[in-house]
Amino acid sequence: MAADADVLVEDFAPGTMEGLGLGYEALARDNPRLIMASITGFGQYGPYRDWKSTDLVQYAMSSFMNLSGTPDREPLQHADGQAQFMAARNAVVATMAALYWQRETGLGQYIDVSTMESIAVQPPFQLTQYSYAGILPTRGREPVLDGAYLQCQDGGYLCMTTTGGAPFEAFAELLGLPELLDPKFSTAEARSENIEELNRLVQSRLKELDRFELFHQAEKSRFVFGVCQTPQDILECPQM
Repeated sequence: MAADADVLVEDFAPGTMEGLGLGYEALARDNPRLIMASITGFGQYGPYRDWKSTDLVQYAMSSFMNLSGTPDREPLQHADGQAQFMAARNAVVATMAALYWQRETGLGQYIDVSTMESIAVQPPFQLTQYSYAGILPTRGREPVLDGAYLQCQDGGYLCMTTTGGAPFEAFAELLGLPELLDPKFSTAEARSENIEELNRLVQSRLKELDRFELFHQAEKSRFVFGVCQTPQDILECPQM
């Protein structure tokens, strides 16, 4: 099968394919065009290459878990198999690039994908921040204007962002908060410097507003908002 294939993807433990006589060098002798991608927890080389691990272990050892969860609790893993997803994505991109090379030169190549390495270099670029700026990122809370779920008038919750294309002045108008038009909130940098005051203003105002009215007004104003529905809300939801 490998003699006629463009790509072979395998995720056995390092050394398994060689032990079967099916390592890349052996297969490439019969098919020099073959691209072989190996996906393992820690890659084919280094002191951890033979360690067994799960997605959770790879997530933790890559440092990504350092940023997952709230600052007053232990680190958490994101939902689903994020480490596996990121490794698979890297394997796909590398394999696509290798196919271009194959079509230009007629030669294949071997791709070694380490799951731990794949997730260690994902956003928010912790290694880059530390290497160049000496910054050690820590867990924080979702920003009020970018994903936090906040309580509204009826005790229900709404999540909002200032993205979507409308100017920040329109956001102030949407909330009925003229205080946000103050120059100290006029730019992203200024809002960051005065974030505690901004958070207090927004959270206090939301407790005076109906979450569904605000949700639909936000849509018309081109802001990305989300409403957290209860079972009662679902029974009254026009979509449902």
